[in-house]
Amino acid sequence: MTPADFDAYCITGPSDPRLPGSGGQICGLFDVKPDKFGQSRQVVELASNYGDWTEVYHGIDLTLTARMRKLFLTGGLNTGRTEVDYCSVVKTNPQVLPGVATTATAGTVAFTAPRIDSFCDLVTPWRAQTQFKLAGVYELPYQIEASVAYQHFPGITPGVGTTGGSASIVANNALIAPSLKRNLAAGSTATVVVDVMPQFQRYEGATDQFDIRFIKAVRVAGKRLQGIFDIYNAFNARPVLAVNTRYSGATGGAWLTPTSTLVGRLVKFGVQFDF
Repeated sequence: MTPADFDAYCITGPSDPRLPGSGGQICGLFDVKPDKFGQSRQVVELASNYGDWTEVYHGIDLTLTARMRKLFLTGGLNTGRTEVDYCSVVKTNPQVLPGVATTATAGTVAFTAPRIDSFCDLVTPWRAQTQFKLAGVYELPYQIEASVAYQHFPGITPGVGTTGGSASIVANNALIAPSLKRNLAAGSTATVVVDVMPQFQRYEGATDQFDIRFIKAVRVAGKRLQGIFDIYNAFNARPVLAVNTRYSGATGGAWLTPTSTLVGRLVKFGVQFDF
């Protein structure tokens, strides 16, 4: 197929102040012409055959290791900014379905994403890639070893990729036909899932997790026996790890409702016997 086998259309996005361009037109959408509907021929080609495809990453990595008498510390920080731009590939080639696995998208680009700059020129900002980890081990009296691990991860941003869009709607033929100037090729009862929010527009709260461990080792008949006491997520943090990305109805319905959070505080006792 060629670009001439597709017709472009726009839809009116939901009117919601939480969405960029609330109630405005969302263009860069295409529907195959009816006489080509159902035809398919898959060809794997280099993206460069259609235009420039770039991924640029600027980052910083810092590591720390220190020993102070009975205290041992190790940790690190990683942060960066990534820009993936494949607009020249998809904006004028509606027949191309770009398969992507990049730092920014972390999956496959949703084919329901509008082919406009805000959806194909993707920037993962510094704050979305900043991670910090620190672990320390300290020897307490009575030969008890205490360790603490702290992890900081940026809040999730459900974007185009494995989770679909930050907000996607099910557009019916009645919404599309006025702009398309005809019914969808799949018929007047067909629907299309359309992403109405680009990546990196919303963020959930950051994840800060503390894990604590105490170990006491003793000798039993010349063998080593360890008692282990673990507290995972010691401060019972409950950051959101996944949300509902489907926008429905006039107010969004269950959009952004959490579907997964960090597991709550977990206490664990264990014994390890070395022989």
